[in-house]
Amino acid sequence: AAVRYALPIDWYAGDIRANGLLDRAAQMELGMEDTVQVMAARALVEMRIPISNSGDQQLAWVSRPQVAHSLSESALESSRSLSIETRALATLVWRSTHRSPRDLDRRREISRESLNFAQILRSSSNQVEASVWMAVDAIESADRSQYDEALSVARWIAERDGNPRLLWRAHTLCCGSAHMDGDIVEAERWRLRAREVGQSIATPGWFAGDLLFFAQKIASERDPAEMVASISFEDSPGIINPIGRSLLALMHAEVGSAETARGMVHKALRQLDMESSYLFLATRCADVVLSLRDEQLAKQLVTILEPWRTHVAVDSNGWWIDGPVNMWLAGLWGVTGDEGRAIEAMAAAEKTARRMDDIRSLRRIEDIRQRFQVMGPHSGTSEESDEERQVLSERQMTILRMMSEGLTNREIGGILSFSTSTIRLESIAIYRTLGVKGRTEAVRWLLEQ
Repeated sequence: AAVRYALPIDWYAGDIRANGLLDRAAQMELGMEDTVQVMAARALVEMRIPISNSGDQQLAWVSRPQVAHSLSESALESSRSLSIETRALATLVWRSTHRSPRDLDRRREISRESLNFAQILRSSSNQVEASVWMAVDAIESADRSQYDEALSVARWIAERDGNPRLLWRAHTLCCGSAHMDGDIVEAERWRLRAREVGQSIATPGWFAGDLLFFAQKIASERDPAEMVASISFEDSPGIINPIGRSLLALMHAEVGSAETARGMVHKALRQLDMESSYLFLATRCADVVLSLRDEQLAKQLVTILEPWRTHVAVDSNGWWIDGPVNMWLAGLWGVTGDEGRAIEAMAAAEKTARRMDDIRSLRRIEDIRQRFQVMGPHSGTSEESDEERQVLSERQMTILRMMSEGLTNREIGGILSFSTSTIRLESIAIYRTLGVKGRTEAVRWLLEQ
């Protein structure tokens, strides 16, 4: 019972009652199986504590990896010769307590193992949780195919099981995916579905997710009036945390409150934690710095982000995918005036974004180019051929072939299970990549290949 109580990973971390139950269990005469299970549950409870006890405070935590890592490592090692149930728990707990970018390679290995065990045991809850972890690891590795695979598993299991909490988890993942596709309309549809499910059963984390998705919409649209309206909520307990501060800082920067924005970025960076959405928080701060053109802050963020330049920034739940780290480094080097590094980073970022079909990042890349004209209209180096610059992603080639067959955007979207809006955005990306004016010229290009 103590172990089951401690398992809702994102809510009961640091919970006093869970601690009490685990203390009581640890005093009993336990066999090896039970000992490892209690150890694993203890790792979850010890890993993170909420910054505030407010029910609205679900976005920010203080992590304590020095304790939790030791416990989860011991549980994982000890579970190798035990039952599959105990091994499954140990893998899930290890992945839940290791979120740093330095653990990415092992995270991917453990996430896959965790999902395999959950599928063998036919545990709907653990399958969805492991799928979410696998999706986060895949997208941080710029592996869109495995991300889509994990998303499909999470949705299928959640819909088949019907558990509202699992549906909420799947809906939130779909919202993050739609934002990456640059489809704000589709993202809003998933946000409202997630909000309806989460609010109806008071799902732990629903408020945080809804707030983050709403902020994501504002950050994408950059509507000053909406930003001013949102700033009025800055005293909300759910916003007074590093991620909330970075989002508010962007709004202040965009509406002209530069000093307030700088102050919020400094506060957010003081709480930067390798185990709590590290890259995501840093890139959110980078967005503010690009708006402010603050050279000193840009240098600080380059130091933070450069070791992880091949990664993709994503929050730890997979709700907000912030694009290739190289993209943000390109902008930061643009602020500091290092044109050579900016051009190199932008070229790498564009290749990653195209490989991932990351429409939102491709738009940002164009925006960064416009802000810092020294990067020129193309991210490619002089050694890149025109053919390399014109490479379309696999999905874009599929859409272009369907165009050549005379299908409309609506028909293409229906076949590929995407909204018409997403197909329209992909079409625009195809035209831009090929340097053509519209569908007719794009189809002509295909037929000439």
